[in-house]
Amino acid sequence: MSGLSQSYAKVEVLKDINFSLHPGDIVGLVGPNGAGKTTLIETILGLLPFAFGHITLLGVDIRKGLSTQVKQRIGVAPQSFTLPANLNVAEIVDMYQVVYKNARSAKQLIQQVGLTEQSKVRFGRLSGGQKRRLALALSLIGEPDVMFLDEPTGDIDPQGRRFIWDIILEQERQAQRAVLIATHQMEEVEALCNRVIILDKGLILEDDRPQALIAKYCPDHCINFITPAGLTDALLCAIPQVEIRTIAEDPYHCSVRLKTRNVSSDLLHVANLEKSHPGIIIQLQIAKSTLEDVFIQLTGKALRD
Repeated sequence: MSGLSQSYAKVEVLKDINFSLHPGDIVGLVGPNGAGKTTLIETILGLLPFAFGHITLLGVDIRKGLSTQVKQRIGVAPQSFTLPANLNVAEIVDMYQVVYKNARSAKQLIQQVGLTEQSKVRFGRLSGGQKRRLALALSLIGEPDVMFLDEPTGDIDPQGRRFIWDIILEQERQAQRAVLIATHQMEEVEALCNRVIILDKGLILEDDRPQALIAKYCPDHCINFITPAGLTDALLCAIPQVEIRTIAEDPYHCSVRLKTRNVSSDLLHVANLEKSHPGIIIQLQIAKSTLEDVFIQLTGKALRD
């Protein structure tokens, strides 16, 4: 993809987008609400026309839409989807099988996504997590070369999230598929993706490995602890660079964060502070910076609709 720009009602929502997706890639697409993630995926899939730029999918220019041959080789799990409420899981998978020449076994696919016990359950009675797993099954049914997953684990519990992660990783290992995942979950990107694209206001801010971006923007570790509210002045006097925040549910204590590139030296400083002011350090923890820290640094802390 090169030079892609996309507009709605004369408002440019994607601006000069350039990136590539290769076999074996699992690429995370992240950005605040309204950044353009879903618009980008829908444009790649030929669902939205575009005026400027070039998109090639599986070697085919998609400006005039996706050919039947290309559709046979891609898998899509949309953020939200609706199917006939009275059809059960097995019937839905059977219905999709007809579309693909090289469709996988319905029984094996249903088993893989953990829906064997729900195979006779109607779509309208599935839970949110079960619908997510069904969407993943339908995206895999044609043994795709490229997969597009839009919020594949949104609004599901940690067990369901990790179950889906394992399936995605197994598919990449076995078939070297290229996978593009749009998500709000930075933990998901760090767990799955060898690259992450950070999109904001229609622009790609970064496209690199998650750990490379953490090293570039947030190389610090964090020393976190709780301190009594009455000792914050002493703390600031001893370590001026700490960040102190009130705790809404506990007016007697504050949370403290100290960013550091020299953990051992600053830990010694904190230990000496505890010696001189016993009880000033409570629940000490050391944490590495994360992709979420990078995301906030690049896109800001302001709420987005």
